[in-house]
Amino acid sequence: MGNVNLHSLKAGDVLTIHGMAGHNTLPHWGVYIGNGDIVHFTRREIRRDALKQLCKSKSINVKVHNCHDDHYQPKDSNDVIISAEDQVGTECTQNRWMSCKEFACWCRYGDVIPNKMELQTEDRVLCFEINDEGTDTRLLHDSAN
Repeated sequence: MGNVNLHSLKAGDVLTIHGMAGHNTLPHWGVYIGNGDIVHFTRREIRRDALKQLCKSKSINVKVHNCHDDHYQPKDSNDVIISAEDQVGTECTQNRWMSCKEFACWCRYGDVIPNKMELQTEDRVLCFEINDEGTDTRLLHDSAN
């Protein structure tokens, strides 16, 4: 399974999974809930799956992506897990999230992170906040630092 060490993951972590089939160059986002499981938003429903099942290929790259922790108070890990697990089985037509990233951030922070933009390369992630007018940005996180 890619380059992730399950022992380094903490329940409540937001994960990005790069290289999954059907996701092109965009990462897939989910919430690690412990015991090797992830809860994530798919095209049809919120699902709980074994991370190993999602990451069978060695080309899959899984990273902890809690980059908003410096600017948003994350919930207690138990509350993150409860938020995620309570949504399992919910059909996508019945929920409030537009993407797997919005779902994962809602689980961890209690809200969808607004006005954010990310630029990603293989070895670096930059997170920016965009002002309400869309005319200015502020760097929130640089994974190289």
